[in-house]
Amino acid sequence: MHTLPRSSMFVTKSPIGRVLNIVVGTVAGMAAVLFSCSYWVNSHKLAASPSLHAPSNPTRTARAELAAVGLSPDVLCAAGLTSQQAASVVGNAMAHLAEHGEDLALAIAAHTTAKAEVERLERVTVLGMASQQEAADLAAARQSLVGATSAMTSARAALFDAATQGLSASTKALIQRFHAHRGRDVHMKYLGADRSEAEWRALREALANVSIAARRNEAVDSVSASIVAAEDSTEETIRASASLLNLEDVRASWRSATSIGN
Repeated sequence: MHTLPRSSMFVTKSPIGRVLNIVVGTVAGMAAVLFSCSYWVNSHKLAASPSLHAPSNPTRTARAELAAVGLSPDVLCAAGLTSQQAASVVGNAMAHLAEHGEDLALAIAAHTTAKAEVERLERVTVLGMASQQEAADLAAARQSLVGATSAMTSARAALFDAATQGLSASTKALIQRFHAHRGRDVHMKYLGADRSEAEWRALREALANVSIAARRNEAVDSVSASIVAAEDSTEETIRASASLLNLEDVRASWRSATSIGN
């Protein structure tokens, strides 16, 4: 019997094989999303009876969604909320989730599914493996994603509004400002002010220079020292710095108020 050379056993994947891999990966990702969605829906039916399919950690899910809309303990504290006020905000949020958590879960799932479909179609299109139907479907998928994004944004805005009822408009705006500036890679106390991209970059670089100089026990360059001193003296930074002295208390209150079934 003729035996193929060992090297011939390792055949390069055909375009069809690559498409199958992409589809399988997408389906697996969507399955994970749907499981996560079920997790969310069940976790916020706070009065529902236990189920064999109930999520193992509804507390973690609730906390993640609060953080996603800007209601993390660090943001609330930096915006000047006391531990009691933070607990009240979380209580309002949890009550809203108990009533509307399923709607929010469905909106998130629809957005995730729509986004995955757009990414799949864009991927096969870029790779030159899209069928004519897939190429035609891309525009419709993008439009569906726009709608799903709008629905998810509205559902999350409703959660934020319900949670922050009773707070002043200026406090709500400050919470949103701290949340919007997350990821700027600077200390939380600096996130309560709006800056241009150039100003954010200058602040990051100045803070990095100050940190490096401190580690090396060297003098800080005058430009960096001046930038940091100016930022530390602003009303927003001073107020946030004072508020953050209570961070551990606010975190403890927030964790207690978000605990489900513990």
